[in-house]
Amino acid sequence: MAKKGKGKKKQTEPVHVEVDDDQVDLLAQLALDVASVPVPVPEHANMAVDGNEGVSKGRNRAKERLARKKAEIEAQVAQAALEAEHLPDLRKIERENVSQMASRLGLVEHEIAPDGHCLFAAFADQLEQRAGIKTSVSELRSKAALLMRVDADTFAPFLFDEDTMTVRDLGDYTAKLESTPMWGGDLEIMALAKVYGVTVGVVVSGGPVMTINDGEGVKMMLAYYKHSYGLGAHYNSLRDSNT
Repeated sequence: MAKKGKGKKKQTEPVHVEVDDDQVDLLAQLALDVASVPVPVPEHANMAVDGNEGVSKGRNRAKERLARKKAEIEAQVAQAALEAEHLPDLRKIERENVSQMASRLGLVEHEIAPDGHCLFAAFADQLEQRAGIKTSVSELRSKAALLMRVDADTFAPFLFDEDTMTVRDLGDYTAKLESTPMWGGDLEIMALAKVYGVTVGVVVSGGPVMTINDGEGVKMMLAYYKHSYGLGAHYNSLRDSNT
């Protein structure tokens, strides 16, 4: 019996595929399309090649943002300045109105320092000019505070604070009135008018003369300003123009 020999590996015959001309053209086009697709490069790859380039781009973008912000601010400032040109000069208007009213009344202004004591200094000047009474700011403050405490029923209701919607404590208010340069207003004028038994006329821009404690004694004359002084409300003394 003949022995079977070891078989040889069967060789695979090459497969021949028939491709027509249209298929050849299609395959060629696909190859071109694939070659034309851009390959994305990670951002850090560029930095790896040149780290300074990435930093430079970041700085440029920051500078551009700052430049845009600066341009916006400059435009806003220019717009505000343009609008301000068309706003009325309240200080000038107020000054002119008070001056004209005082002139019609035969009065001239005596300037008082805008230091928080202006009402009391102006009142002291009026007392000396019209009643021959010499006094000081501190004395006027003390007398006004004392009268407020004595006549609390009259003055306490006027201490309503619109910011806190409460009535301020009269004792605390009068203590500050005496010991600090707290500004005086209508309440203090009323108190001083009662203390000295006088009438007080206040010239205000854009309105009639405001009269306090009308009909009592001699008439003290003050000028009131709302816009003309940097620290806020201010009083000057109005003397007779022939003195």
